[in-house]
Amino acid sequence: MTEPGSTAVLPPLPARVHFVGIGGIGMSGLARILRQWGYEISGSDSAHSPLLDELAAEGMTVGVGHTMTSEAAAADLVVATSAVRADNPELRAANGAGRTVIKRAALLGALADARRGVAVAGSHGKSSTSGMLVWALRALGADPSFAIGAVLDGPQGATNAAPGSGAEMVVEADEYDRSFLQLHPDVAIITNIDYDHPDIFPTVADYDQAFIDFVSGMRPGGTLVISADDPGCSRVMSRADWQPAVEVMTVGTAPDATWRIERSDEGVRVVGKDDVAVSLALKVPGEHMVHNATAALAALTALGYDASAAAAALADFPGVGRRFELKGEVNGVVVIDDYAHHPREITVNLHAAREVFGDRAAQGAAPGVRDRLRARRQDNDPRHLRRTGDRYARRVVGGSSGAHIERRLVCAESGTRRGAVGCPGPARRRCFDPGSGQRDPGRSAPAGPAPGKIRGE
Repeated sequence: MTEPGSTAVLPPLPARVHFVGIGGIGMSGLARILRQWGYEISGSDSAHSPLLDELAAEGMTVGVGHTMTSEAAAADLVVATSAVRADNPELRAANGAGRTVIKRAALLGALADARRGVAVAGSHGKSSTSGMLVWALRALGADPSFAIGAVLDGPQGATNAAPGSGAEMVVEADEYDRSFLQLHPDVAIITNIDYDHPDIFPTVADYDQAFIDFVSGMRPGGTLVISADDPGCSRVMSRADWQPAVEVMTVGTAPDATWRIERSDEGVRVVGKDDVAVSLALKVPGEHMVHNATAALAALTALGYDASAAAAALADFPGVGRRFELKGEVNGVVVIDDYAHHPREITVNLHAAREVFGDRAAQGAAPGVRDRLRARRQDNDPRHLRRTGDRYARRVVGGSSGAHIERRLVCAESGTRRGAVGCPGPARRRCFDPGSGQRDPGRSAPAGPAPGKIRGE
């Protein structure tokens, strides 16, 4: 285990660290690592969540509403999420008391730089791919530290982060707020590059430049694994300023990919350098998971692990929380929970559902970031999903809560008016199918997205 003193941003023990926004998946993970290292941890978040309850049960002092000003003013270090504004009361208290305040990305970068860093970047697939790496490293006898964006089962239970005694640290490299530029990994993966976060990146060129800068920040002599099939990755690699100072391995179905995915009646195999071929059989469904696993396989070989052993370790990967996660079955209806919130993510999940369930699938979506929806408004049209060939993508429903989505799905499936027998929703409001282009008669004319578009909150 890396000694806390080896990371310059951390105060020597004993010490107290306060997290502003501790309820986020990334912040909570770092808090858990520092807690296990012996730091006293406190933190707040804007709303209550089950994750806050978990952190409290683990011995951390947590609060709701960003009112923990005394804790922030007394902390030896204050860590803030990128989403927190400068006028946050706890940040003002910490700054007024002369405390050291850093962003989450700076702390993550410091922890990862103290190890052999393995970073997973990309618009989609980061959590699943980083989870695959942690799972496989453990199966291969390593004990990596990790901080990822989803919960992964492990020897001490399910968690999103933990310190380990091994040389590697696996982290998610998030492009939002350019956070991943704080990382300097030995091995990095870029799963795909698909324009996102328009509040940070006004143009596609700005977004692409961030990934180029991320690669430029890798440690000399390192290895980059990048998709050979993804249009965004190809676009970035064709730029004049794409001059990586590391070894580049490409993965995908392209004939010239360093690690090439091949399908046959016998299943999937991956062919690498010197025509080394390994079978790749996964528990998790979806073609996107095959690509994620191939990228993880290539990264593991870059770390020095045998390709066949790595493939065998990946075969047992059970998935991570909220990524095509089975929640249960009621009256013959199987409920799958997934964090997908981008049109491409929704589409690949529908393809995965088709692999498992055939044509018996309907989908509900609860988008939460309005600017991202506006930026990709055409792609968010449910009729766009139909054009992908997913005949089972019958409904994509906008809403701000799971209960709201459930009511709309039930009523849409029954074809009844709300308030009718068997309909759980309010009376005099008909459910609607966004893909039909018809407006819900219970709503006024939308001021933003046209009928048929997914609405923001």
